[in-house]
Amino acid sequence: MPHYYKVFNTFILSLLLCLCSQAYAQELWTGLTLRVKPFKRLTTEVEQQFRFDNGITSLATTFTEFGVGYDITKRFGIKAAYRNTNKTGSERVDNDKERFSIETSYDIGSDETRFVFSYRLRYQVARETTNRENVDRDDYIRNRFSLDYNLTKKVLPYAATEIFYKLNQNKEIRAYWLTLGLKSTISKNIGLNTFYRVELEQNVKYPKTNYIVGAMLTYRIKLQKKDSDDDSISSDQ
Repeated sequence: MPHYYKVFNTFILSLLLCLCSQAYAQELWTGLTLRVKPFKRLTTEVEQQFRFDNGITSLATTFTEFGVGYDITKRFGIKAAYRNTNKTGSERVDNDKERFSIETSYDIGSDETRFVFSYRLRYQVARETTNRENVDRDDYIRNRFSLDYNLTKKVLPYAATEIFYKLNQNKEIRAYWLTLGLKSTISKNIGLNTFYRVELEQNVKYPKTNYIVGAMLTYRIKLQKKDSDDDSISSDQ
């Protein structure tokens, strides 16, 4: 009974976050990630995501992303990914036709500490898949800082900020993300990440502020014996 009670509370907290934020949201991001861990330090994943805009009334973007990550230590890891996007909405700094990225991340803290601070540095290159001859690339460096609070072993509220720095053209900051969210473990293999995000565009002709609500599911498969090192419960955006 206690287990189901905790699961119910987790679901209610996530639902409340979505409902409260939806009243102010212009966009909805939702999706599913399949994460397979064939070895202790190696992780592969496939993510399918759907993004709605116009007050969450029309589908703007869908993308499929394939990624491979490797944990050099328990706190330090690297990852490479390829994303293919079908975009029907307006241009955005993070929505593109084809994207290659490589990143590194470092965590301070663990499941045994009250707080966990994480830093991620990502380099990404985006281009139109139908315009390979006349390449129009967007190169970005993204710095992400996040702080998780271990409320329970199954519920982690968090706050994060991310900075988008464009390397080509004028070499300037183009956007900030400010995020409040809730990571929760629904079952042994299923994780849920709900969040509310504010995107602040910078150094463009008509900068906008976008309000986004998200709900992401992750399904994990481990192909070896129990490993406590991979306890992440949500996919990255």
